Amino acid sequence: MRNFQQFYEACLRYKRENGHLFVPALYSVDGYRLGDKIHAVRRGLARLNDDERQMLNDIGFIWKVRYDYSFSEIYRLLVLYKAKNGNCDVPLGYVSKSGIPLGRVLRNLKNGWKKVSFEEAYLLREIGITIDEETYQPKKHLDKPVKSRKVVGLDIKPNYIVIKECATSREEAIQKLQQSVSDKTKEGYIPSGGIFIEKSHPSYIVYQSMILLD
Repeated sequence: MRNFQQFYEACLRYKRENGHLFVPALYSVDGYRLGDKIHAVRRGLARLNDDERQMLNDIGFIWKVRYDYSFSEIYRLLVLYKAKNGNCDVPLGYVSKSGIPLGRVLRNLKNGWKKVSFEEAYLLREIGITIDEETYQPKKHLDKPVKSRKVVGLDIKPNYIVIKECATSREEAIQKLQQSVSDKTKEGYIPSGGIFIEKSHPSYIVYQSMILLD
């Protein structure tokens, strides 16, 4: 590889500043397009000798980016992103502090390249992300509330919880829910979606999803 030392030093500097080498594809510094260079190395377009490959291995170079992260990892990052930015419009090149290429993973979810369950699609919709119905099974209507047992059963505990309260009147049920939510907020949880109300004669059942920030 031509100018390997410059490439190596740029990788090393990025690693020191960010703690990982999940470099966004469009990343550049001082006119040096490190993202493009890394893409070329991964695809074998820039030839390396054994010593150069070992030097990259020693600093944790990522030869192949994985996208098979668990739903719990991705959902939590999306909620944190929304809490900070007010939306889930994650740029394609965005990488989390933990090194997860969240922008590309989200693109895969939206395009159906990564399948999700109905319950997972429901949770994504709660935070403003719409998933094409063709990408999840079974097909159900997303406007219908999901039973809390299904939601709680997802692989996102203990960071994710669903508060459920029941009362004979709508107002009383909401009041009880608000109190429970307030109590959980003191423990570091924040709401991750809206309040859902289900009429179950003669009672009203209300749900509120929350996620733990740490």
